[in-house]
Amino acid sequence: AESYVANSASAAYLEIDFGQSRIIDTVAVLGHNLVQSGSTIRVRLSTVSDFATTVYDSTAVAAWPTVEEFGYLAYGEFHWGGILSSEAAVDYTISFFKVLSQAVQARYMRVDLAVSPAQTNNIEVGRVFAGPSYRPTNNMAYGWSIGWVDDSVVTKSRSGNVFIDERPRYRRLSFDLVALPEDEIFHNVFKHLDRRKGIAGDIIVMPQDEDETTYITQNIYGRLLETSPIQSRTLSYYGRNIQVEEII
Repeated sequence: AESYVANSASAAYLEIDFGQSRIIDTVAVLGHNLVQSGSTIRVRLSTVSDFATTVYDSTAVAAWPTVEEFGYLAYGEFHWGGILSSEAAVDYTISFFKVLSQAVQARYMRVDLAVSPAQTNNIEVGRVFAGPSYRPTNNMAYGWSIGWVDDSVVTKSRSGNVFIDERPRYRRLSFDLVALPEDEIFHNVFKHLDRRKGIAGDIIVMPQDEDETTYITQNIYGRLLETSPIQSRTLSYYGRNIQVEEII
């Protein structure tokens, strides 16, 4: 069950009943349109529907992450602490991620979104995710890559004029899982990732969940580009290449 405050430019909330107690260690509010300055998000998880008690409360935190440490961005593109300026912020589609320090069990979740002062358009959210994450016992191998894919079509006329059919750009992440025990890779990757999600289901990948400054550039909400086979690499350890294409 879901409920929300509609037609609001200053505050809204979303309440979710998972139907039964769920294990949760990661929450994501994907593709929100909260303005860069003065916006906050609060996530609460509870075993009771009125949230009189909670098993987790993020308190109200900035909806936009710190995107760079101070001094990395060019002068004029940041505020103190590495927050993007309003002018630079319009080029980003922002999502909010929260990794809990430890997993909790909860049936209900409430997400409060607030803007002060009110923004000119109503608050919108693309999708909300909450659940357990899979962390491989051995991290992805060196050599992983991420980059932009641009499917724009460029055509040249006989006279040399260039005509461009510009299309939205999206990111693609590629990495190798290596040296994973047989039970782990067949349970988490073979059964859950490939069989349950395949190339049609949506997933979230966070390459560096411990470093929030990487979230805006490296975290991807997308789908598997293909279901490539699991390989026996050495002795009783297995590996697999994974490619994820961003959903925009």
